[in-house]
Amino acid sequence: MTQRTSGFALALLVSLGLCGCTAATDSSPSPEPTGGSIGLAVSETCDEGSESQCIPVGNEHVMEPSVFEDAAVENAVASDTTEQSSIDVTFTDEGADVLHNLTTQASDADAESRLLIKVDDEILAAVAVHEPLSGDHVGLGLSPEDDPDAIIELIRGS
Repeated sequence: MTQRTSGFALALLVSLGLCGCTAATDSSPSPEPTGGSIGLAVSETCDEGSESQCIPVGNEHVMEPSVFEDAAVENAVASDTTEQSSIDVTFTDEGADVLHNLTTQASDADAESRLLIKVDDEILAAVAVHEPLSGDHVGLGLSPEDDPDAIIELIRGS
């Protein structure tokens, strides 16, 4: 399993932590639903080297969970804005339930809890969650180095 150390985690933190969910703006309509899934898990931060399961994700270290829950995605499209590249993700009803349940768990836990986001075999982000997310849509902010289309392909499992 690989971990990304790009700015994705910080941008995602801002997208999820501050706004919870976003409306699709300036995004190109997708000709057909993309489907796929995003893996989600709740974990705790840890000190680098403290345990063998303590892994780097972004700018911090977290305990690697043994299981991720799949949040089924109905559609994911790249959003082209001049400010920041992002992906608009719409979850299925079941996927939205997984997102809500895990963000509730993470927000109810202590300040060291993080929502881990995994696409394919890559843990992309460890996000501090301040309040549960509801609804079926989130905007995932990306760093300038990340290619939205490549991440969408990973979500699709292609």
